[in-house]
Amino acid sequence: CDYVAEVNGTTINIEVNNNEKKEVMERNMEYAHRLYSKNVKIGSNNAYRQVIQINLNNFAFEGNDKIVDTYYMQNSEGIKLNYKLIFIQIYIPNLRKKCYNEGKDNLSKEEKYALLLVEPDVELSKELAEGDNLMEEYLDEAKEVSEWDNIGESYDKEWALRDQGMHD
Repeated sequence: CDYVAEVNGTTINIEVNNNEKKEVMERNMEYAHRLYSKNVKIGSNNAYRQVIQINLNNFAFEGNDKIVDTYYMQNSEGIKLNYKLIFIQIYIPNLRKKCYNEGKDNLSKEEKYALLLVEPDVELSKELAEGDNLMEEYLDEAKEVSEWDNIGESYDKEWALRDQGMHD
């Protein structure tokens, strides 16, 4: 998992995906299902706690112009079985396209947050965060972390090991 947090009894799992292979989406679904079943409280009326899987996708499926697509477990008539296991797909290329075509001022606060998480352009990041204390704090912290010794080296080593088949 790329990031897991517990917020008010809900587990949030965020995955950053760079390829659109079916196996990647299936793996992400498996992570969410594992988190969902992990927190079973035996004897409780509310045994399963909510898990929200957020996939920040650096791709968009052909023909899909949505920025956000939300999936629930539901039947063929669209009646939801429950709201405890939710998958949210965020398609970064579609968000970038909206930012380019309509301008950053026409992005919602949530869209700015999502774009800020992946934006490599420091100046655009500052513009997106301007006036929002939380986003400005995130930028300051991200800048500080990026200056830590060996942070990039650790990341490069992890990917080198993956390429060699030594790390899954």
